[in-house]
Amino acid sequence: MNQIFFFLFGVVIAPQISADTSSLEGCVATSTTASGIEFKIITPKGFVAFSVGSEWPVIAMQSKLPIAAAGFQIPNPADENTSDSTNLAITLYDETIAKGREALGAVGKAYDRKPPMIDHRNNWIIYAQESKQGDTLYTILDGKTKIADVAVAIRLAWPHLANNAQDYDKQMKALFRRVLDSIHGSMGPYKRQPNDVIRCPTTT
Repeated sequence: MNQIFFFLFGVVIAPQISADTSSLEGCVATSTTASGIEFKIITPKGFVAFSVGSEWPVIAMQSKLPIAAAGFQIPNPADENTSDSTNLAITLYDETIAKGREALGAVGKAYDRKPPMIDHRNNWIIYAQESKQGDTLYTILDGKTKIADVAVAIRLAWPHLANNAQDYDKQMKALFRRVLDSIHGSMGPYKRQPNDVIRCPTTT
């Protein structure tokens, strides 16, 4: 996993079906959609949902607060047989806990001397910058906002590779906007949907 794409993961998500919705805090509900897979991370007072491609491997999942995160690798033929990859993460932060506040404070931090460019999209603050990992230059897009009872961040990081598609940067910026626009949530007890598959964390 790229150093640029960093999170602390330590909880394994194991299959578990529960009929008691009051016990679903920290669980993940998934469902298949026409465009991919929707994930819903269930928080203490609601949930946060987002949609990703069905062909994107899950490379990390830590669904319990104060820092809950899901990581995905975006397939790119250009990075085969290299140590580089394009990665996406959605992270939830509990701002009532110091660990969550501190981690949220790092979203959008500058990796080089040049500060990131800042933009806005709906209720999101977006940070764009470039940074090297080893000899490879990466573009890093971060966004953050508040949804339901948590702060939410999205990160997309991709390498500038010689064999990237000519319009790869354009593709990735569009992908970032598409996933960002899919993120939503609600307050209140989670109501299981008929096509939900629910998995809950178990410590190992």
